[in-house]
Amino acid sequence: MFNNDDPTHRANLIAVLSSIGIDAWELNSGGGTKHVLIPLVDTTATPPLISAKSLELKKRLIASAIVWTYDASLYISTNSLNTTCDVGLMGNDGITGAQVASAEWQHIDTLEECVSVIQKLWDARDHWLQVFLAGDLLKY
Repeated sequence: MFNNDDPTHRANLIAVLSSIGIDAWELNSGGGTKHVLIPLVDTTATPPLISAKSLELKKRLIASAIVWTYDASLYISTNSLNTTCDVGLMGNDGITGAQVASAEWQHIDTLEECVSVIQKLWDARDHWLQVFLAGDLLKY
């Protein structure tokens, strides 16, 4: 059973992702909730971090980031749910500053399943970046 609340489990996940070429890190988002994050967009980084595969999409994101009022981010993320784990997308909208997230998060039970779900989201990152640019993620 993969437990996102267990620091050893999070460290193992980060190590496995790193071994397959996916950069990830841990974030304490407050209130004791910890996430493993894989950045797709982070405009607070210098230079802005944009993980698009398509050069055209990367250019669109860079141009958008210049005019956005707020810092923008989109991450593949783990999220704790009472000693279990869900994986989905979360971040901040550059136009409104609102928190955004994917409508569905996938519940995972094992480290292998977590890596597989993250790999699928990573492989589809250009799709998710286009959804992000279109403003079609849930806003909170």
